[in-house]
Amino acid sequence: MKVFSTIGQRWAGFKTRLSNNQTVSKGITLYRSMSPRDQRLFIGLIVAILVGVVALGFISGRRYIHRLNEDIARKEQQLQRLVDVRSDYVQLKSRIEALEEKMGKGEDFSLTAFLERSANGIGFSEPVNIQSRGETANEGFTETLVDVKIRKAALDQIIRYLFAVETAPQQLRIKSVRLKTTFRSRELLDAEIEVVQLIPREA
Repeated sequence: MKVFSTIGQRWAGFKTRLSNNQTVSKGITLYRSMSPRDQRLFIGLIVAILVGVVALGFISGRRYIHRLNEDIARKEQQLQRLVDVRSDYVQLKSRIEALEEKMGKGEDFSLTAFLERSANGIGFSEPVNIQSRGETANEGFTETLVDVKIRKAALDQIIRYLFAVETAPQQLRIKSVRLKTTFRSRELLDAEIEVVQLIPREA
């Protein structure tokens, strides 16, 4: 009983506040002054407005959810790009570390001696002329350049020699190769090769 009494009191207070509201009072007075037909039209208009407000709120809510889903998808794509960039960075860092380790193996390495041993292993018929052109300091590493001159050699011998240089444990690189035929035989070639060794500089 107390519950119903409380509800009744609250409803009476709500009706009192509505009756004291001038806008509501004017609306009630206007409604009562209408004919029954106009009252039905007025109620239909109010219902249509309420339905329109609810529908507009529903549409706005769906648009908000759609924009929210688009934002989530965009953030997921950005996150995936960050993951891909980090993966690329890790792979590149590993390659750089492996390259630096390979380059660092040249501390007790003699480039001219290696080139001479490789030439002896190939078995050229003519002595190979090997001359160092010195070192050049670049940013982060030192570059050692050596000229190799091969005379009267078969093409397959020169190719095997280049392969031995390129696949050396140290960081060696063929900078240039110039070939020309000999006067006595077209099957024999003279070769001038520039070989470069890169040695990382200590910080």
